[in-house]
Amino acid sequence: MAPASKRSLSQLRNGPRWLMPIIVALLIFGIGLRFTELDGKFFWIDEMMTVMRSSGHQVKPFYDNWFDNRIIPIQAVQYFQQVQPGGSFQDTITALATEDAKHPPLFFLMVRAWCSVFGSSVVSLRTMAAIASLLIFPSIYWFCRVLFPQQPLVAKLSLGLVAVSPIYLLYAQEARAYNIWLVAVLISSTVLLQATFQPSWPRWVAYVALVSFGIYNHTMFVIVLFSQGLYALLAGWIHRKSQPTWRGFPALWAQYLGALTTILLLFSPWLITILTTLRALSYTTSWVTDSIPTSQVLQQWLLGICSPFFDRGDLKFFRVIGDAEVGQITYWPYLLLLTGLLGSLVYLYRHAPRHASILLLCIIGGPVLWLLLPDLLLGGQRSITPRYWLAAYSALSIALAYVFAQLLSRPASLRQFRELAAPSRLGAYLWPGLLAVMFTLQLSSCLNILQASTWWSKYPYDFPEVAAAINAVDRPLVISDQTGANPGYLISLSYMIKPGVDLQLVQSPELAPLPEGYDAVFLFDNYTEAEGPLHELYSQSQGVPAVPIAANMLWQLQLPAPALQGDSK
Repeated sequence: MAPASKRSLSQLRNGPRWLMPIIVALLIFGIGLRFTELDGKFFWIDEMMTVMRSSGHQVKPFYDNWFDNRIIPIQAVQYFQQVQPGGSFQDTITALATEDAKHPPLFFLMVRAWCSVFGSSVVSLRTMAAIASLLIFPSIYWFCRVLFPQQPLVAKLSLGLVAVSPIYLLYAQEARAYNIWLVAVLISSTVLLQATFQPSWPRWVAYVALVSFGIYNHTMFVIVLFSQGLYALLAGWIHRKSQPTWRGFPALWAQYLGALTTILLLFSPWLITILTTLRALSYTTSWVTDSIPTSQVLQQWLLGICSPFFDRGDLKFFRVIGDAEVGQITYWPYLLLLTGLLGSLVYLYRHAPRHASILLLCIIGGPVLWLLLPDLLLGGQRSITPRYWLAAYSALSIALAYVFAQLLSRPASLRQFRELAAPSRLGAYLWPGLLAVMFTLQLSSCLNILQASTWWSKYPYDFPEVAAAINAVDRPLVISDQTGANPGYLISLSYMIKPGVDLQLVQSPELAPLPEGYDAVFLFDNYTEAEGPLHELYSQSQGVPAVPIAANMLWQLQLPAPALQGDSK
């Protein structure tokens, strides 16, 4: 082969020479972003629950024993964030099995081990998440190299797209299981792909171990398992003439069925725990079936599917009482990006190797069938939570990387130029320009996220405003009760409140007389009680009106002057 031909083939495989330094720079920058401003956003309730469960605490003792009109420093509620002397890892398993079995114990046990060495501060916990997120880089690179062995440029571009993806930055700085879960998704999918065409017992054992690891970290791995099973079904049928058979059926089907049976047996101890606590689970997960307008489902799904590439903070959670307010959204950037993403999937299906396109489309299709379709047919809001789509977003990023890899590689002939539907001069500038725009959108989104005090992934969005109002008073008292999510929100809020703020925990509807000696008395109440909101109960029973301060969560009692000037608490 002539030297010029070798150079042309090398460029087809590896892309332009200028691209690799950019990918390396993006990777380094993305790593740095993950460890920047780790404590810049408040420690929201899901992260707080990570610490509570991993330390072996249950919520019920807080509800039952602490709301007795006691007045304590607000930071005292962080007792439920600390491992108690003499505690063990079994406490973590018991807490989850009793109150929150939808979360398997493996991730929480890892968090407990981490905290025993590095402590349970916000920075420490988010550092663990950031370190775990780094494992996504080699995982997605290996996955792409197995998917497209003749096109290493796809793996390199996927690295760049994931490194500065805003959605992956958000969850790289959140003390939850999503990063480890995604690593298990990528590696198990890689091993499944290898076992499809080069089956061996070690590969299937590795696949079973990886899936079991993933599902014991987060039950949402079930959706990925469904996607992988769908891929095995389709791949076995498509390659049935070229692959071994077993009793007339593709051998892949029998092998996957054996692996799936083993996975179910390994997970059965925790599955039994889930089934025996369905009543408690129905309470903690009932929000997913709360209906919202279909237009809002589609709106949030549109914003979510674009979030790996472009995020202006327009996404919102609807898991609130009453109607959530969504500001004016400029849709055309999202619709334009969605058009490009759908076009990438069509191009992937038409041009990529069949096994690669099927697996990626199955990973994307899993949450569509499990989450979006039920929302559209039955009502609910399962599909508007982007963290449930992280595996699909990674497949979408790979699909986009594949298209850019094809378009950036210099074709060896005019015929290949036509296949790529781009004239040579236009393609020389258009596709690098579009890739530059994509990276710019991602980088700008990441920088906006780091500079913001909160983002859509951490609810309630007005917590900084609530904390600022309380911290602005010299001697404030915060009063709250045991209803709804108040106990959990109080622990989360305590991380943002200055020392010296007192908290009174009351048992509504029976309210104690108001204590004296405070410059201001606030009512913190995020949910509506059956008897009425907390501020209405105080108004009715004690004749003290309240004015809203922040986001229907914080009210200030309008106390008479003598009550404010008393000398004793």
